[in-house]
Amino acid sequence: MKNLFLGYTLKDGLIIITLIILYFCILEIRKLKRTITREVQKRLIPQFNCELVPDTDAEKAGIYLKNESFFLARSIKIEDVELTLDDLGYLINLILKFGEIDALKPQEKVKLKLEIFDRQQRFLPDVTARIIPHLIGANFKLRIHYANIEGLKLCAIFYKKREKFSLERIEA
Repeated sequence: MKNLFLGYTLKDGLIIITLIILYFCILEIRKLKRTITREVQKRLIPQFNCELVPDTDAEKAGIYLKNESFFLARSIKIEDVELTLDDLGYLINLILKFGEIDALKPQEKVKLKLEIFDRQQRFLPDVTARIIPHLIGANFKLRIHYANIEGLKLCAIFYKKREKFSLERIEA
């Protein structure tokens, strides 16, 4: 046993230590490579902005979605929003349904197609035409599901409070 340890020279010990250090460096490089890949993917994520426009002109009034990034957003779907409005003391339960958008180019702004339904899933066309002014004081969340050009699926969650939408978070 003693001869076994005596057979190693200083050079052999340095080689073993160098191999151990090299192993840990390779592990750290792999970890950094994964981090860089995630950061690059984050930079390829389209960034949205929502805006409520309560214009007196019915054609211009609505909820608008703008792609404020330099990347294409595809397969944009907005989850239905259940909403309770207080109309002169009467609570009205409604469901906001939004149309799908195939793609949104960089810096493009589009008016969302909106339809209003009651709890029994009946379409209310007369309410749909006049709902925008009533949404000014309402608080609700918009969950927007979309994909970037690489097919990475994301969900942007906007919270509407006091006439403004603010981005709460983006989930992958």
